[in-house]
Amino acid sequence: MHFLLVFLIAALALAQPAPIPPPRQQEEPRGAVITIEVQVQLQNKPAEGLILTLGRRSPEGRPVAANIRSAMRISDARGVVLWSGLPEGIWVVNLRDPKTGFALSLPVQPEFLNQTIRVGPYSIQLFLAMP
Repeated sequence: MHFLLVFLIAALALAQPAPIPPPRQQEEPRGAVITIEVQVQLQNKPAEGLILTLGRRSPEGRPVAANIRSAMRISDARGVVLWSGLPEGIWVVNLRDPKTGFALSLPVQPEFLNQTIRVGPYSIQLFLAMP
């Protein structure tokens, strides 16, 4: 009888659900936090509805995990897309117009920042802000 009682207690102890661990807090980005803004115009008018995706590259140029929320964004009525709270790194903006099929990838590098890049009827401006 004693053996049966010990067996039942052990079985009940093992049948208890495992405790749920507390939720992990999001990791803070390491290094400086940056903001990338893209402004696009089509035939000198804001280009609304373009699909822009933000990607990250290794120093060797290979794609690496961006580890950001919503890397894909749609340009607003002003033709603007903004990503903020990004860690430092090598970033690439991929732009696609679903209406025309136009696609372009631009590295976020000094030679492309704060100037207008013209490709056919499209005008693209990249801005990078650091605190």
